[in-house]
Amino acid sequence: MKKPALILAISLLAIGAIAAIFLGIFDSDETGQEVEEIAEQEESEPALSGRIVTSGGRPVLGATVSLAAESSDPAEQRVQADSNGRFSFADLPPGEYHIDARADGHARAGVGQRGRVKVSVAPDKSASVRLILQREASLAGRIVAGNNPVEDATISLSYVFAEGLTGEQLDPFIVSALVDTDSDGGFDLPSIAPGRLQVLVESSEYDFTESHEIYLRPGQKMGDLVIDLIPGGGIRGTVVDEDGEPLRASIMIVSDATGRSWNLTTTDAGFFRLRNLDEGLYSVRVEADGFRDELIPDLFVDADEMTDRDIIMNSERLLFGQVVEPDGTPVPAALVTLRNEDDATRIQTDGNGRFELADAPAGPWTAMATSPRHDASEPTEIRRGEELRLVLAPGGTIRGRVVDASRQPVSNFTVRVAFMELEDEIRHNIRQMPTERVDDHRGVFEFGPLPSGRYRITIDSPDHAGHTTNPITVTAGRPSGPITIRLEAGSSLTGVVRDSETGRPIEGARVSRGGSGARGDDAHAITDRTGRYLLEGVPSGLQSFRVSHSDYTTEVFSGISMPESGSRSLDMEMTSSSEGSPAFAYQGIGASLQRSSDGITVMGMPPNSPARAAGLQRGDIVTAVDGASVENMTLDQVIEEIRGEAGQPVTIQVNRPGRGVQRIEVERERLTISRQR
Repeated sequence: MKKPALILAISLLAIGAIAAIFLGIFDSDETGQEVEEIAEQEESEPALSGRIVTSGGRPVLGATVSLAAESSDPAEQRVQADSNGRFSFADLPPGEYHIDARADGHARAGVGQRGRVKVSVAPDKSASVRLILQREASLAGRIVAGNNPVEDATISLSYVFAEGLTGEQLDPFIVSALVDTDSDGGFDLPSIAPGRLQVLVESSEYDFTESHEIYLRPGQKMGDLVIDLIPGGGIRGTVVDEDGEPLRASIMIVSDATGRSWNLTTTDAGFFRLRNLDEGLYSVRVEADGFRDELIPDLFVDADEMTDRDIIMNSERLLFGQVVEPDGTPVPAALVTLRNEDDATRIQTDGNGRFELADAPAGPWTAMATSPRHDASEPTEIRRGEELRLVLAPGGTIRGRVVDASRQPVSNFTVRVAFMELEDEIRHNIRQMPTERVDDHRGVFEFGPLPSGRYRITIDSPDHAGHTTNPITVTAGRPSGPITIRLEAGSSLTGVVRDSETGRPIEGARVSRGGSGARGDDAHAITDRTGRYLLEGVPSGLQSFRVSHSDYTTEVFSGISMPESGSRSLDMEMTSSSEGSPAFAYQGIGASLQRSSDGITVMGMPPNSPARAAGLQRGDIVTAVDGASVENMTLDQVIEEIRGEAGQPVTIQVNRPGRGVQRIEVERERLTISRQR
């Protein structure tokens, strides 16, 4: 039997996401913040460099990286990555190149030239690329016809989903004629790329057969696959809309007898088929973007016969659409607000940027989309049963360079949003805003994109004190800067953590900066056998420190004044945790603060808090702490000023709506938060 030609293709899929909670209002330009051009590439730098890692971010040891020019010259250069996965190529003429990578125990998806990465090398410029090699998977099994093994059947693999060398999603492709079955019908593929795939079987005595979809994770070994070339019963049909137009749909077929499930995707013509099913009852669930899910229960499949079932999808009473960028790229995790005269509903888009609201009441509706990386769309009318496309313009970016006290580049740091004031009325959760880890020997970063507005960004580095900038204005579609951010070495905190009852040192306690435990950096210290710890790179000024251990109540020590350099000692005590004991304890006044359009606002207080007892009220606007104005302070700075040692008073000046200026003295206490809360 002549084997069919197999056509390969490859493409890129863009992916996005993520997190955030408090809002900030910003002030004057930053003192000491310099604006300068990012340094040009030095001539001594390699023309092309990069790093090769696993999908989990670990360096691939002993990887071989090859480079070939996209020209008639077939010559290929090869280098071996170092122990950190880094590699470089020097003295490359400008032009287009293809990169490939190999390593024992790892595999890349794709075939030949189609699976390589294309890069451009420009004159007097250095290019950089990050390659990802996944741990190889393996697949073994048997090909049978009834109970008889099929010898000399040719095995190929058809990949429905796989990730390329830069983590991009590849178009479906086929790796053909990998192995022939032995006399027992067995086959073994010990080193293949992970992904979602089907096994293709060609035999001179039987029809061409394809298996159900198999998902192999990196490093997974599957050795019990059996494919029967004599088909049993099956289900086939087409999925269409109300006008008879074919639909791309996802189908799940579940056996009522065994609970086993199969996942299919219809073709462009809406066709689907599943063979080799045992006789019995099955349920079929169909999902298509923009249509209500359809469930077909108790579908009977007869042995050795195909059961035909066409499915019509219903979009009635459905609001649906897609959120995209101007070039049509879908925007996942965007928030769509659907509003009518009586109600407003918020829906997050899926991985393809799609959203839907089932059973929407009649009447006029408007839709608006927002995203932490884009400017908001215009409110647009949306009609039931008609797909709406909302366009989000990509936000702007902040460019900069991070240096240390001696003006040498800092190569490893994290950039995150500390506070923000957006131009529109949309309020994003601060935890949804981007956080980016930078590993660049020049200390250069480009952070974003971000919606238009004013931002303070924080730079955290494991070897330096963190730094938060003064306000930076961001405009959609444009870069701001470049700016230079200088990190100081900071001071260190040392001490001993002990059990409050026995006085014994506690080993394995985690000491970190900040009272919330959600700063976004990794700076922390772990106590040794003597309970001693050393936390370095602490910024100067008032700071809070959090100490936690699985056997003890988490404690926050606040109002600790840190010097610009040198060291300070702080011994801490922890209370043993038991059933019914609090999960968290801190020193303060028990008031919840938030930055609003009016300023730092008191949002609430527990019933027995010192703040409530002293007369602080919800809605009060904080204007000063111990006589110092908070006008130019961030929310974090105000909180640190109010927190402090238990038993010590703090005077808070507030502007109370309708009552004017009030001065309230509150004595700080050790406060606890229960496990139920």
